[in-house]
Amino acid sequence: MTDRKNWLIKFYLICIIIPVFYFPGEGVFQGTSLDGSFTLPISLYVLFFVIIFRLRYIKRLLYKDSQLIFIFLIFSTLSFLFVSILSQNADPSLYLISIVPFILSYCVGYVISELYVNKEIDLAECLRLTCAISTFFCILHIVASIESYGFLEAFAFRGEDSIFGFFSIYQKLVYYPTILSCIFIISLFQKNKVYSAIILVDILIIGSRESVLISSIGLLSYIQYLYKSGEYYRALIYTCGAAFVVIVLVFSSSFWLGMLSESVLINKFISIAHSGDISAGRLSAINKVFSETGEDLNIFWGTGYSMIVGDFRTPHNQFLEVFLRGGLISTVVFLLVIIHSVSNGVKAAMHSDYKDGSTYSLLIVMCVIILISFNVNTPLRAPFSGILFGTILGFFFNTKLRKNI
Repeated sequence: MTDRKNWLIKFYLICIIIPVFYFPGEGVFQGTSLDGSFTLPISLYVLFFVIIFRLRYIKRLLYKDSQLIFIFLIFSTLSFLFVSILSQNADPSLYLISIVPFILSYCVGYVISELYVNKEIDLAECLRLTCAISTFFCILHIVASIESYGFLEAFAFRGEDSIFGFFSIYQKLVYYPTILSCIFIISLFQKNKVYSAIILVDILIIGSRESVLISSIGLLSYIQYLYKSGEYYRALIYTCGAAFVVIVLVFSSSFWLGMLSESVLINKFISIAHSGDISAGRLSAINKVFSETGEDLNIFWGTGYSMIVGDFRTPHNQFLEVFLRGGLISTVVFLLVIIHSVSNGVKAAMHSDYKDGSTYSLLIVMCVIILISFNVNTPLRAPFSGILFGTILGFFFNTKLRKNI
């Protein structure tokens, strides 16, 4: 039974990055990247099975090591119930999609850390497999995009939404490239050159500014790492390769096909340069949401996941989103959970052997990337990215990681 459960955990870790979405009664998602319909990642369904099979560990979690996350759950739920009773404006679907996947994945992350401490699971192997599978789906998307538009045009139209008619990538323009930037950096430090190159091409095709910038920072960090390690030849190759990609992208977009005004990624950076608004409209969105919320926002319980939150419905900032929905206490507890998990992970990485330290470091990188995206998006409201973040937080919240040093 233990082996079967461990295989389910490994399957869950693989499914986290698979961009296939399904909703009961509607089947596999076949819409467009701008489709407003609702669907769920297959990782969420696997998550439910893991919770069922590992319920004993979850009960232990309730009593021992992670009271903070359940305090966050309690206050978020009280906020939702309070507004439901007072104004009947609370949105149950918004509450469920924002809270449940995050809490459950957090619990599973804690279970994974228990297995890792007990040497029952090899996370380094799981990360390598994750990179391979993510690369496979990148290849599918790149090929489908080239087949539909041609190579250069694929960059202008942000690629194809439908993957050969089998499935479409839901929220392809926002949360999917955030996860890709995580996998790109991991594949770099695992020295999977082919994987990282393919993933980078897909990120550039999708044209997400945040993901391109995060990937660029990761690439620069890797080059610096190579220089410090004395691998000057490799560092030079990666530096020249990065410069070549930038030159080809700009040259092909602006001269070969006259696509500078159509290339979404380049056009985004140009508009930021012209407007001087490096937030790309996020600050105005924040002001608009909070001004329109008005009297419905209470500092202690927020809007209680109310449907009345303005035209934008989100401030495009996860920290402000938590405050807007759940109030001040929920926000403070949420920040404490993040601080404890990240600091615990950093301490474990700094004092572990090379193998464990490398694994911890890569997971911390993924966590930090998602935290960076918190400033421009709301990853927890999207189960695809929220599940990954919750799993990493739960993993590092386990104090046994430090005791195992």
